Amino acid sequence: MRNFPPSGPGEWPEAAHLYLAPHPDDAVLSCGGLIAQQARRGEPVAVVTIFAGSPPPGAPLSAFAQGLHDRWQGSAPAGIDFSDPPAVRRAEDRRALARLGPAIRAIHLALADAIYRRHPASGEALYASEAAIFGPPHPDDPALAALLDSAPPGGGGLIYAPLSAGGHVDHRIVRWAVEKWGIDPARLRWYEDYPYAADQGAVEAALGARGSYEPILIPLDEEALAAKIEAIAAHESQIDTFWASVGAMAKAVSAYAARVGGERVWRRK
Repeated sequence: MRNFPPSGPGEWPEAAHLYLAPHPDDAVLSCGGLIAQQARRGEPVAVVTIFAGSPPPGAPLSAFAQGLHDRWQGSAPAGIDFSDPPAVRRAEDRRALARLGPAIRAIHLALADAIYRRHPASGEALYASEAAIFGPPHPDDPALAALLDSAPPGGGGLIYAPLSAGGHVDHRIVRWAVEKWGIDPARLRWYEDYPYAADQGAVEAALGARGSYEPILIPLDEEALAAKIEAIAAHESQIDTFWASVGAMAKAVSAYAARVGGERVWRRK
């Protein structure tokens, strides 16, 4: 796992396709089929997960964070050591991305998930409820400064970032940072944050002035869709967050792919 923020473009991986994921499962959920097809063609792919760090051992947890830990552990197979839940999620992510392509680089940065972040002065949990994590970023969130102070990715490859459909605070912060970095818009692709993107109006709300964006449709062949479903299933601790079972997940993912025609990303006009 890498420290954050990167102090220069050379600290970001060089890849034809660089995916910025707020959490360990976001790239697979939103772009798993596209990633699988790129990897199959031999195109270099790297996935950098921004909020993948573990809180310090013994750090206090809000009741909300502890409830999420309990749910994740209940969804995961019995016997897994859950003393460090983010480490479990990182391991799941490495397995998931390997199922999309053995050469995909999986990089996890050390910033902590919103549910662990605390006010730098008071120590109060910044996001201690469902409403808080789907609300605006707290002005004193240390992640804002960390991302703003980091160097943007260099190179000439495409960069895929979350559209922030659904409004999760970590997705909003990653999108905000990418926009602040001043990256050439021609290099940027904004992906639809699945499964939040499946909610009526979520994508449209995230696009805002829709006239300034245009969609790029990525049809998925059967092999790519199957690989995506298999990769999502590898995030075992997260299945119960959205679905009753792996089978229900597979049906939902397939239905969404049929609805949009595969996967969809957006670019500035």
